[in-house]
Amino acid sequence: NAMRLYWRWGERLANGVSSSSGGADGISNEAPPPHVFSGADAAYRGMMRGLDFARSNLEEEKKEDDSGIVANQSVLVSGESGAGKTVTTKFIMQYLAALSKKVDSDHVTGSEKTSIEQRVLQSNEILEAFGNARTLRNDNSSRFGKFIELRFSDRGRLMGASIDVYLLEKARIVGHTCGEQTYHIFYEVLANGSLTAAERKQFFINNSTASDFAITTSDRGKDKSKLLHNEYDDHARMFEVLRTAMNTIGFSHPE
Repeated sequence: NAMRLYWRWGERLANGVSSSSGGADGISNEAPPPHVFSGADAAYRGMMRGLDFARSNLEEEKKEDDSGIVANQSVLVSGESGAGKTVTTKFIMQYLAALSKKVDSDHVTGSEKTSIEQRVLQSNEILEAFGNARTLRNDNSSRFGKFIELRFSDRGRLMGASIDVYLLEKARIVGHTCGEQTYHIFYEVLANGSLTAAERKQFFINNSTASDFAITTSDRGKDKSKLLHNEYDDHARMFEVLRTAMNTIGFSHPE
């Protein structure tokens, strides 16, 4: 419902309907409050306006080559640790993926939608497993920076994405502050129920748990974090989510 509110408001502005006009379309005359969806919608509309403007100029000049048409938009998500950068980025991507489905829903099959929008969204789960960790202030803190480039067609449909990562906190692999943890993937693999007995034997894990390894414990395993942890303590479930994401992306079973 929140997504629908912001994209309907964005469509209203894009169609030239002023905020003082009547709300016959069911939208309030007042602009919705500031929201991450509002920023994502503004970026998307700006991209589409740029494409339309460039395309109209090409038509006036009667040029056939439209390979040079670009309407790039940038969204910077910043803040201190625990401010919500990771979740905000996922919300932006979810909103843009939802708009992509809405724009091209009549021309794409359901399976094809999954192979594009869902692949882009599921990439977050893989990045978080190998690059996020628990800190004293955040259960799912990204210990790296990332630049995500989403590519759209001239019709506004999401076509793919590329992700550059940098400044990974490599030192966390071998040591971390008391109450914090190393990267999620270690706990997910070692969690009871994540791997079959054969897989645990293959990886020389056998009956070992996170408390059996120095890199997954600190200060004799004492947890001084005051966070509630919520779903980030169910590592077996997180590992299943990771495997689902890998399958969606296109990883083979051996991979």
